Amino acid sequence: MKKHISVFLMLSLFAMNTIAQKNAVKLGTITFGGTNYGVQYERSISSHFSLVVQYGVAVTLNWSQTILFGDGFYAEGRYYFTTDKDLLEGWHLGVNFNYINTTIEDDFEKNYLERFGFGPVAGYQWVFARHITLDALFGWGWMDTSTNLPEYHKGFFPLIGINLGYNF
Repeated sequence: MKKHISVFLMLSLFAMNTIAQKNAVKLGTITFGGTNYGVQYERSISSHFSLVVQYGVAVTLNWSQTILFGDGFYAEGRYYFTTDKDLLEGWHLGVNFNYINTTIEDDFEKNYLERFGFGPVAGYQWVFARHITLDALFGWGWMDTSTNLPEYHKGFFPLIGINLGYNF
């Protein structure tokens, strides 16, 4: 876990130094074959494009009501359609990549679920009071699954997310 956080911070700092535009730091949730509750960083790379990364705690719930916890990583490239709004505001369309790795151990067995997915995503980001952001997104995508639990499978899943943050 410490290695994942270190890599995330190093990539974020590298992005901050190489591209001088606008940033947003958000807290939120992405649900796509499991739920990622985490910290999201968005960086504009031009007047219409931005990159988004999120690292957080992944949670999945199976049919027998067993909750699995682990790491979640989400990345997205976005294109903003609006030209009359500020950077990182308005309708956006993009491609996302998602990774979830969850496990639970009890006295009898160790259950695991590892998923990797990608697909299209769309949404709208509002900016209130010049710095507060609200980002809502939806989409779908293909999710590949590796698990020892019979109720999980690979296939197409919906993506829903909402994030609240600070724009600077």
